[in-house]
Amino acid sequence: MSDFFRRIKSSAGQVAFEAEKLRRVNRVQSIVKSLEAEVAKAIQHAGHIAFQLFQQSEITQPELLEICGHIAMLQAQIQARNSEIEHIREEEYIEPVQQPQLGRLCPNGHGELPAQAQFCPVCGAQAVMMPPIAAGPLICPSCGATVSSESRFCPDCGAIVRSNDAPKSAQ
Repeated sequence: MSDFFRRIKSSAGQVAFEAEKLRRVNRVQSIVKSLEAEVAKAIQHAGHIAFQLFQQSEITQPELLEICGHIAMLQAQIQARNSEIEHIREEEYIEPVQQPQLGRLCPNGHGELPAQAQFCPVCGAQAVMMPPIAAGPLICPSCGATVSSESRFCPDCGAIVRSNDAPKSAQ
């Protein structure tokens, strides 16, 4: 039985030895990682200094000139993309406006009406006929403002823009 305990003690000693060995390896690996981080930080700092010298036109080595030129190009691209982001952020949604076709229309903005409708089914307003689109700018019959040929309403007073030959309202 003493041989059995001796083997257990020997195995326990071996496990303890391996655990201590692993602990020491981990400690040294931690020191190595810390030193590698310091090296990376120092290289980064050296790169910043080299780039500052490049910006001051004080670098003549072709390898440094090439990498610094590449960094400058990347920074310009970053700045352009950041400007693009700002422009995108400044955009505002604009509700699309459906342009009514020729025909009957609600004067209160409830859209096109069926061809036979005399009144708007939403508000009860009398339907108006929309004139054909003229080739050039139109004159608002209500306020006299110049209105683009694509417009159906005057942007100044809101009146419906009609050509001279279009009827005033559907009857």
